[in-house]
Amino acid sequence: VAPAAGGKAGTSSRIENYLGFPSGLSGAELAERAVIQARKFGVRFAVPAEATAIEPDDGHYRLRLADGTSLTSKLVVLATGARYRRLDVPRADYFEKMSIYYAASQAEALLCAGDPVAIVGGGNSAGQAAVFLSAHAAQVTLIVREPDLRQYMSRYLIDQIDRIPTVHVLLNTEARELLGDRALEAVAVENNRTGERRVLEARALFVF
Repeated sequence: VAPAAGGKAGTSSRIENYLGFPSGLSGAELAERAVIQARKFGVRFAVPAEATAIEPDDGHYRLRLADGTSLTSKLVVLATGARYRRLDVPRADYFEKMSIYYAASQAEALLCAGDPVAIVGGGNSAGQAAVFLSAHAAQVTLIVREPDLRQYMSRYLIDQIDRIPTVHVLLNTEARELLGDRALEAVAVENNRTGERRVLEARALFVF
């Protein structure tokens, strides 16, 4: 029995390097197909459900749930989920309420349609977000602390980003300050090699 389904991949806007899907698919579509396939093989899902205890039971494991029920199984897999790494900048907690996001789905894209946005990260999740959001945002700025996108990002994503005129990549760059009153208006960034600072207009900040 699986208490939940999904995960980090489930929030990806587009996955193009998954075997068997040459045209790509969204993380939500992949998660939905996984659930259908698991049910085909007899997996039962209990959502939402919270496990409160686990104990040995005559060669098996008994898993107790918060609602008082229990499950018995030969095997228990612990999948505790992802913990998002938050930006260590002033006022990040304040802007998390309305302007900082940790996923780039259709919902987030609609919220920032026509606005400039910034993305912190240099891996595939950040690259996928940049490509996806470029179809909705006025401008996308990718803030990457590494000197080269090739360090953590797949070549196919780098090629796509290079072909999108509204996506701008800042290498050796880190976010230092978030500016705005009731909502995010701009991000102050610093080149970690030269120390040069600049202010980027951004109505939303995506962190990967």
